Amino acid sequence: LNISLISPVAGKILNRDKIIELNSSISDDCSQQINDATVNWYNSSWNLLATGINTTWHVPTKYKLGLETIYSNVSRNYYDPNSNSTTVYIYGWSEIDSISPSNASNYAAGTPITITCHVRDANTSKPIENYTVNFLKNGISIGNKTTDSDGYASITWYTTAEGAGWYNITCLIKSNSTFYYNTSVSQKETWIRLS
Repeated sequence: LNISLISPVAGKILNRDKIIELNSSISDDCSQQINDATVNWYNSSWNLLATGINTTWHVPTKYKLGLETIYSNVSRNYYDPNSNSTTVYIYGWSEIDSISPSNASNYAAGTPITITCHVRDANTSKPIENYTVNFLKNGISIGNKTTDSDGYASITWYTTAEGAGWYNITCLIKSNSTFYYNTSVSQKETWIRLS
């Protein structure tokens, strides 16, 4: 038996808590399609993910992130078994779940204001360390910081040169291939009034 993997393709990003297709094509030595073979799909720890020539796998919310190998083993009575594999990347979902100061906070112009945002894994709620956060004032960057071990990033906004009025402060994160995260909530914003 020969097994060709159709999906997922090598290098594909698979996200936690998503259903992915596991599709294969089975043929014999005469290149005849075989539709009644048994196909078992495994991960690199040889845990069974699914069975079937064309099936699905729901990636668990706490599945380990990073490079993963998916194996497919095919068998049928009176045929030699065979296998194939493909490498994929398992990504989690990152999110900004809080920003401070709270919306509609008031400060005197000239006051240094500490802006703090929290980044966490959206599936596990665990903080993500060393994740880059971009801080924006009215859509213009005022700096980048990385999160600490508790998932917090802070920057001080020096308001000495700012006029009175309302200011939109935003924390922004992007997908991160180093840590294997795509963003689910990429920004949080708050409005601050200077008087």
